[in-house]
Amino acid sequence: MRAVVRSTDCVAGPAGEPDFHHVRVGSADLLVARMPDGRVVAFSTECPHQATPLEGATFWEGKLRCARHLYLYDLATGENVLPARESSPEALRRLKPGYLPVHRAEERDGWIWVEERAQPAPPCFDPAAERPLPPGGQVPTTPAPPMPDPVGDPAGDQGGHTVDVRVGDEFELVLATSPKPAHMWRSAVPPALAVVSEGFAPDEPPRHVARLVARVAGDVEVTFGYGRPWEAEPAETRTFTVRVAPRE
Repeated sequence: MRAVVRSTDCVAGPAGEPDFHHVRVGSADLLVARMPDGRVVAFSTECPHQATPLEGATFWEGKLRCARHLYLYDLATGENVLPARESSPEALRRLKPGYLPVHRAEERDGWIWVEERAQPAPPCFDPAAERPLPPGGQVPTTPAPPMPDPVGDPAGDQGGHTVDVRVGDEFELVLATSPKPAHMWRSAVPPALAVVSEGFAPDEPPRHVARLVARVAGDVEVTFGYGRPWEAEPAETRTFTVRVAPRE
């Protein structure tokens, strides 16, 4: 094992904002972090699904959640928890979640030590299950898992409202949401508006907040769809009407 980070330098970040340390152990580039429960973990810097950098990932109930598609990985074994556990065989070949290379980490003598060699692939991982079928090949079809219930409590949710702003104004659109893993709001923003930031806000109750800037005068609509990012059709939609007046 190799000492990579001083214990005092590796702290649990605020909710939703892990403090990742980028290290190199042997030939592997890894992220090291302390989880909210105090454990230290070490894992690959990239999501195995599409090589997405994991510096923007978050922790969810002891799992790692990739920021791009919200794929969820077990940090003890590297197993993909979502979408693999909810996917039919044909969907798994299309989604290709793979498994996350994780390295054993321990804390002693004021340092965090990381094993140079990654742990073996989790026993549940079957690479053949993610390979494309040969021409004419078939797999048994199974019903798709149900989509989540509607987000529900509209407290703080502005969906369906009309917003009045002026050209150059910066404003927020807020939606009630759920912290359930692998589900998110996705926006369709017209060119008349520019996105400053957008994402999950771990408030109480949790919200999805899109911060926008009005660029051009006129009436436009912003539509949000809620569901799994790998599914084509959202389970729920909300639309805002934004009326942009000229700047006097």
